[in-house]
Amino acid sequence: MVSGNDDNSGTTQTNAWRTIQKAASKAMAGSTVYIGPGTYYETVTILVQGNSFNGSITFTSLMPDNSAIISGENATVASPDGTLNLIYIENKSYLNIINLELSNLNSSECSGVRIVGDGTRIELRNLHIHHILGGGKTGGAMAITVYNKNQETSLSKLIIDNCTLHDCEPAWSEALTLNGNIELFQVTNNRVYNMNNIGIDFIGGESNMGALGARSGQCYYNTVWNIHSSYDSSAAGIYVDGGSDINIGKNEVYNSDAGIEIGAENPGRIASGMVVHENYIYNNDKAGLLFGGYDSE
Repeated sequence: MVSGNDDNSGTTQTNAWRTIQKAASKAMAGSTVYIGPGTYYETVTILVQGNSFNGSITFTSLMPDNSAIISGENATVASPDGTLNLIYIENKSYLNIINLELSNLNSSECSGVRIVGDGTRIELRNLHIHHILGGGKTGGAMAITVYNKNQETSLSKLIIDNCTLHDCEPAWSEALTLNGNIELFQVTNNRVYNMNNIGIDFIGGESNMGALGARSGQCYYNTVWNIHSSYDSSAAGIYVDGGSDINIGKNEVYNSDAGIEIGAENPGRIASGMVVHENYIYNNDKAGLLFGGYDSE
């Protein structure tokens, strides 16, 4: 049962705020926002951030065994960039989003969590994201989207760990995607399944994102299955499209169109410095491991 009042102080459980958005507007660096059990029908824009001196701001469920749910059912309030997202973060640092369930959002371009712009030390852990639906040619319905067009300042030290992502409709996009000037990231211990396009993707070189791509990261211990493209049956469980210097190891990918693919879809771009090792890849329709490059055809 969701309770509280946004006119409260928000500093104790008996004086709790009612909405997550209130906390996302007022929480101080170094604080923890405990979200009580229940379903919150909100689209949340994080307007606060931590810092290196006081520490990160953490948003997490009050009861670890009873995760709070953010539902997009009947959602209409768009994020500042015009897309529809359950949690939206732009140009922020020192944030932890932990142990929440995000579900039931439907739009042609939407995400469970969307991170845009530069920053450092954002952590997404123990999230359960599902039924983000409605993706099409003009956009995708994605579980986690991370974009940075800023060529001067990177998004660095991002961690996405132990999340369960399933039954979304990324369509022409990807279920979990890092695109643009993003470095020193870790994508680990996640479970990604039942998607209608690529599972995990690291992108560089798209014309609208600038020259700098996803790079110098780790992709380890993820399990990805039932990844099937709705339009050309070529979706890989894990894909590098023009990224660089990424270690992909000890992942399991099965029952998908393809296992792991390393390539580049944009002219003049290559995927360089890749290390792919000790992955368990099986029962995929087209291929287990693919390496390639740009072809105008």
